[in-house]
Amino acid sequence: MFEIIFVSAIVLCAVIAIVILVLVLRSVHTQKIDSVDQMPEDHQEPETKRNNYYETLSDEVELTKVLSAGHQLNNAGIPIRLKNLKTSRSYSLTVCPELIIGRMEIDGVFTINGDSAISKKHCRLFVDNNALWIEDLKSANHTFLNGQTVASPIPVKSGDELQVGNTHLMIFY
Repeated sequence: MFEIIFVSAIVLCAVIAIVILVLVLRSVHTQKIDSVDQMPEDHQEPETKRNNYYETLSDEVELTKVLSAGHQLNNAGIPIRLKNLKTSRSYSLTVCPELIIGRMEIDGVFTINGDSAISKKHCRLFVDNNALWIEDLKSANHTFLNGQTVASPIPVKSGDELQVGNTHLMIFY
């Protein structure tokens, strides 16, 4: 009788441990980007991280350069991937109806710390007529798309290179 109780207790403990492990692995934590340019190239995130606009999917994102071409706009906005050309880190974001890029740590801003040349609200990506556009928000050091200054809103194509401050990002969608 004692053996049955002992084995049952061990099995129950194992089941509880598995349930806790599954819950921990599925949990989602809120986080900002610490530094896109200063993150080590071999840095690996063990879990999904969310902000108000982006989601980092560690291994899957690291291996993905292009999300898709010819997407259809829906109520969720336009999904994009930003790839830091210096660190090769990729970030999954949704532009709905806009995405502000800057160094200000507030809701509504895709935050890039560690680059003092980036303004608090540097530029914005936005959706207009099912197309993705970029606009400089009167930043001190301007916004560049494929090496050209963004003086007024212009359309963005998948594969375009965006420069904010000293940070170079490739945009895929």
